[in-house]
Amino acid sequence: MTVPVAGETMAELPAVLDELAGAGYSDIWTSEVNATDAFAPLLMAAQQVPQLRLGTSIACVFSRSPALMAMSALAVAELSDEPIYVGVGSSSQNMVEQWHGTPFAQPYQRVRDTVRFLRPRSPEGGSRSMATASRSTASGWPGSRRTRRGSW
Repeated sequence: MTVPVAGETMAELPAVLDELAGAGYSDIWTSEVNATDAFAPLLMAAQQVPQLRLGTSIACVFSRSPALMAMSALAVAELSDEPIYVGVGSSSQNMVEQWHGTPFAQPYQRVRDTVRFLRPRSPEGGSRSMATASRSTASGWPGSRRTRRGSW
């Protein structure tokens, strides 16, 4: 189920999460079109119902750096009993330029470079070495910590 379901505020989300878990939902997903970012509802869900699988539908690569995306994913993974899933994408030109005031330049390359940064830093990536990416460098990034389940 994608949350927020019907435009709930973050303060209302715990009751919705409890209701979804009680109804038998096994997964909670987020998007970035309902006035929240992709990770804030997942942080709440990981703390409220850590047994659910959690993921971002599409986290926009134009609204955060690859390192910030990795840090956000790690924060959720540290609270969750289950692995989390991070879907990344370019969003749309209108959202990127109008909402974020950022030029929608080279979307394919931006997504590719973000994935190249994230993959070796995920616990499943198996490497702490720097990803080769033309736009994203963060030498010495300290984001390798163990999570409850060892993956995000």
